[in-house]
Amino acid sequence: MTVMEEVERRRFIETLRSDQEFRADVRRELLTSELLDMPEAMAALRREIAALTDVVAEQGRQLGTLTDVVAEQGRQLGTLTDVVAEQGRQLGTLTDVVAEQGRQLGTLTGQVEELTEVVAEQGRQLGTLTDVVAEQGRQLGTLTDVVAEQGRQLGTLTDVVAEQGRQLGT
Repeated sequence: MTVMEEVERRRFIETLRSDQEFRADVRRELLTSELLDMPEAMAALRREIAALTDVVAEQGRQLGTLTDVVAEQGRQLGTLTDVVAEQGRQLGTLTDVVAEQGRQLGTLTGQVEELTEVVAEQGRQLGTLTDVVAEQGRQLGTLTDVVAEQGRQLGTLTDVVAEQGRQLGT
């Protein structure tokens, strides 16, 4: 047994198609508010996902840039470390030279009358080496300052990368 006759059914469907107000009333009766609000909610969700995708992409670009900066800082720090190591080797060599000259000076002291000119030359060489050692000390101090600055910059970059990481994590 049919609740609605064929004529009534056709009339209902025709009214549904032609009368927008009637159609809206039927929809409200048949659909829950969640279903009615679904298109708007989906559009809002799409907008939010698009915005978040843009944010994540930008943070990815920033992270790439920071990674490049940190890598460059690492290369510079490696170069400075090599320079400081070379300065240390040179300083060790100069120390050995000065020590050897001191031994030679001790040997020559006994021969003062015959070797006065040799002793004077050794004194001049010692003065030159002292200037070189002093210059090396100044250069070493400058390099130490540069390395310390690089360390501070590396710490700052590490903080920035950590902050970016926290931002990416949230």
